[in-house]
Amino acid sequence: EHVASLCPFCESKIDADHKETRPPCPVQTPRSITKSAGTVRLMCDLKGIYGDFSDTIVHWYQQKLNDAPKRILYHGERTVVGGDFQAHRYMVEKFPSQRLCTLTINKVTPDDTANYYCAYSD
Repeated sequence: EHVASLCPFCESKIDADHKETRPPCPVQTPRSITKSAGTVRLMCDLKGIYGDFSDTIVHWYQQKLNDAPKRILYHGERTVVGGDFQAHRYMVEKFPSQRLCTLTINKVTPDDTANYYCAYSD
């Protein structure tokens, strides 16, 4: 059973002067977790984001092998869990002073084997 944490959602953009720019990319830890039961906690470090962190909406995605990513939940003023996921198993916390967000997955099972991604919007 393998729960992985990666960050592919940082795309380059071209600004008005035709220069390539990159938005700050969240840093996720740990990179990989192997656990067959219990609780898993993934962290998303958003220190590179400017502006009011309390307005930042953090999204967490799960991507199983050969499938497209599915949004587990997003967290802004409140947490909204996607319909394919059991809300009681997923908890998200934001730590504004540290610009950090965590995803906790309770009662881990082999079916949780996937890559997990965080992303943000404001």
